[in-house]
Amino acid sequence: MQINNKQGLGLVEILITLGLLGGITLGVMQLTKSMFKNKSKFDFDSDASFMTNEMISILSDSENCKNTFQGLSANNGTVNRLKYKTSDKFIINSVSGNSQIKILSYRLDGTDADADLVNKVTVLKTEFEAKKIQGASAVNVIKRIKIKFTEDAANNIISCYAIAAGKSDFWIKGSGANLNDIYYPSGKVGIGTATPNANFELKTNDVASAYITTSGTTGNSQAAIGLITSDTNTLLDVGSSSLGWAIYGRGNNWSGFDSTQANSFGVSYYNGASWNNALSVLPNGNVGLGNLNPQAKLHVSGGTIRGRLQCRIVNGPGQLTGSVASCGADEYVIGGGGTCESAATGTYLHESRPQPDMSGWFADCFGTDGTDRNAFAHAICCQL
Repeated sequence: MQINNKQGLGLVEILITLGLLGGITLGVMQLTKSMFKNKSKFDFDSDASFMTNEMISILSDSENCKNTFQGLSANNGTVNRLKYKTSDKFIINSVSGNSQIKILSYRLDGTDADADLVNKVTVLKTEFEAKKIQGASAVNVIKRIKIKFTEDAANNIISCYAIAAGKSDFWIKGSGANLNDIYYPSGKVGIGTATPNANFELKTNDVASAYITTSGTTGNSQAAIGLITSDTNTLLDVGSSSLGWAIYGRGNNWSGFDSTQANSFGVSYYNGASWNNALSVLPNGNVGLGNLNPQAKLHVSGGTIRGRLQCRIVNGPGQLTGSVASCGADEYVIGGGGTCESAATGTYLHESRPQPDMSGWFADCFGTDGTDRNAFAHAICCQL
């Protein structure tokens, strides 16, 4: 007996169609399951890597690292959180990220293959709880961060900072005698010395030099060094509350503030609200104190210069045609006078003045009879 449906399909055809649909549905379900599993693993791996990188960033700051591990053993110390400034970060057993990843523990391990206790490097091991992914058994993940540290006599950490993957305690340049030219042990930077005595030390057996270059073509390009004396985590600029000094060299195309400052050098102080221009040196050698555009070799604005000049009195020889008291090549005349021969009667001082180039003093004497008389010039000569 043959059973037909309204479209004329037989029972066999219907069963075959249903079987094909069932196979397709099963394939789609398996594909969906596999995609969900892969996404879960991807989310977990991404969250673990992202959190580890953020931990490295936090612990690269020596203050955060010290606040987290100070007083612990670099060989086996444990903590339950990281310290970021005044806050706790990445507390154990808390969850975060798309995969709701959980940190189970932190442990310093001086026996890890990447550790080197002789050179004061330990390894922070962070254990992440791995969620079960579509029936697979959970395998916890360990992420490693290298920590450079100093310690006290009891082998407890005093200070530290994280070393990013692939980094070491020094930069390497060249080969042979030029290896290890730049060091940064214990947070100090030494160029040419492995034992810097300050936060930064440049040491060489020849001429020591350093360059800060501006190659910008914009109107406000400049090379500058900021010396911040009161830090509020803001740069020295209008609107900032930090205090400090700026030492700058204006760019060739400088057009800010005053276009005459192109290629100029200067020192300015920022008082938390505005800039005070202390020193400006133009390419022509003019030096300004308190102004940006000095019009002379020394141009002082808004004050006076105080100090002592080295001066002396120079007496010129007696001459009938006028006497000159001359200053030295490095001196200028600032005053003077003249006298006439005392034995002569009817004599008077006819002229007494500085030389036109300020190199000395001139004096001339006449008699009442209109004849020249002996004159003696006297100059006050000073070194500036």
